[in-house]
This record gives sequence, structure tokens and C-alpha cells, in this order.
Amino acid sequence: MLLAALAANGTTRVHEPLPSRDHTERLLRRAGAAVRRTGFTISVDNADELSLESIDIPGDISSAAFPIAAGVLVRGSRLLIEGVGVNRTRTGFIEILRRMGAIVEGDLEPPAGADDDASAEEPVAELDIAYGPLIATEVAPEEVPLAIDELPLVALVGCFAEGDTIVRGAAELRLKEIDRIAGVVSGLRGLGAEIEEAEDGFVVHGDPPGCAAA
Repeated sequence: MLLAALAANGTTRVHEPLPSRDHTERLLRRAGAAVRRTGFTISVDNADELSLESIDIPGDISSAAFPIAAGVLVRGSRLLIEGVGVNRTRTGFIEILRRMGAIVEGDLEPPAGADDDASAEEPVAELDIAYGPLIATEVAPEEVPLAIDELPLVALVGCFAEGDTIVRGAAELRLKEIDRIAGVVSGLRGLGAEIEEAEDGFVVHGDPPGCAAA
């Protein structure tokens, strides 16, 4: 829709229920397009011409999420991941891990303000990860868009956390290439985890001593 808006007359406005990934907006802004955000509304003006020079693509944080999860779970781990993108619309998994007590150090892009237009540049950082004890957390619906692809890893990490880790508002996971909620619950149960399926998420009953013994 944003790309089509470039060829439309006047200004096109896209209203989001919650902020989504903004890589397209940043790239268009860098290419000279008039792209603005006010709250949950993105405005795009007609553009006759775009100009974009060479760009550096940072490491994908969704791909980095797997070694990050391993680093916070495996005793004695210490990892340094360089050049990873820390766009604020993609770092929900890191924030969730930190809330659970995981040791993940690095400068993340600050949250957006109500009328804050993101930079045209993609922020990049070094992430320093180490093993540590974890406590359960609850993932609120408004956090889901910022960690949608990493929620299966949240379920895995929750198995090793003290208490019940709860994810709600993630019904979108049922509409991926497979039903990821059912797949995650079935897979982790097969490995001995205590996890319950909900219509829009799951509840993981963590048992660190049991996991350590396994």
C-alpha cells in the first residue's frame, strides 16, 4: 500500500491498530519520499522520482534470535553478536528477555513518541549475551507485533523460567504458513514441556530444576 501510494494523487494515509515494522518507511524516506507518522497513522505523498544510493543491510535480528536464546539458556554461555539491526519495531524479543532477567546488553533504539518519525537509517548495535537465571513474564497484546516471529522462542525460554510465562493477543500466529501456536505447543510437549494452548497464545509452566535435570 505504501508503494502504491507513491503513484497516487495527493496524500495516502494508512492507519495501523498497532505499530508494525517500519523498514519500508525508512527506506522510502531515505530515497526522498515524503513519509510521515503521526501516532498509528502513516502518511505518504505522491512522488515523481526516487533516488537511492548504496545501502548497508544490518544483520537480521530474527535470525540472531536463535543464538541469543541459546546464549541465555546454556550454562556458561557468553556471546557477542556484531552488526545486528536493532530497529525498535523488531526488538520486542530482546525486551521480553531482559524482563525475564536475561543478560542481553546493547544499545537499542528508543521507543517512538506519539509524533516521532523514525530516522531514515536502520540502527545497528553489538549485543552481548550471557547465561543467567530466568523468571516468567506475561507478553501483552501490544508487544506481539514487535516480537511476532520470536514468540515460539519465548515459549522455549519460558520452559526454563521460574513461574508461568503467558502470551496473549497472538492469534496471528495461527495464520502463518502453519498454525504456529499448535505447532509450538505440540513440539514442546513432545520434549516434555508443560504448556497449554489458548486461542490467541499459550501458557508455559516453567520448571528450571526439571529442565536442568533433563
